[in-house]
Amino acid sequence: MAVVHEGALKKMLKKYKYRDLTVRDITNVISRYKDLKPVMDGYVFNDGSSRDHMSLTGTVPVSYRGNVYNIPICLWLLDTYPYNPPICFVKPTSAMMIKTGKHIDANGKIYLPYLHEWKHPQSDLYGLIQVIIVVFGEEPPVFYRLKNLKSLWHCHGDRIADFFSSLSVCLSRSQPGEADRPSSSQRGEHFRNMVEVAALLMKGSIEPVPLAEMSSGFYSPDFIVPILP
Repeated sequence: MAVVHEGALKKMLKKYKYRDLTVRDITNVISRYKDLKPVMDGYVFNDGSSRDHMSLTGTVPVSYRGNVYNIPICLWLLDTYPYNPPICFVKPTSAMMIKTGKHIDANGKIYLPYLHEWKHPQSDLYGLIQVIIVVFGEEPPVFYRLKNLKSLWHCHGDRIADFFSSLSVCLSRSQPGEADRPSSSQRGEHFRNMVEVAALLMKGSIEPVPLAEMSSGFYSPDFIVPILP
């Protein structure tokens, strides 16, 4: 990424009420997180109006279960920054889906006590990003929905056996009625999909949703996938 100089930032933020404070915080952050880029663009408010504002867009490194993943975010800075908190979003790529939770809504908006309790000068962009990294490390905000996987048959039988053994718990659950049971062809397709998933599990590429959270047991198509750097 090309280096954004302080002078260029000041020109971009010429309409900001506290330009020098905003420039200082942005410069501090982009010097530490090289994948975040300052962008001037139109932000659309809830009433439908739009106005140009500065955002920091890119990825931040998040440690999850021993691996580091790059999570895409966008932090919008209002022209009253730093006396008002940024408006923060997770920005999934086309291959990702948002995992809603305590801190993320369906639109990807981020909710944190740090934002709710924002107070300058105790609160700043760098501190916010540190909090985001910690929170996302506890609960990743994005996942892939695996569909139409390419066949990956080269895997170890023991790993697949262990995987299917755990899934057999779901198979043994009572069904509401015969009409609800999948056909033979559907079961065959599910089986092939599960073998493909097992192959990915062996590679350490994906992490299955806990069985207790599967809405349809064995037949659930959803698997959490940490985003690779």
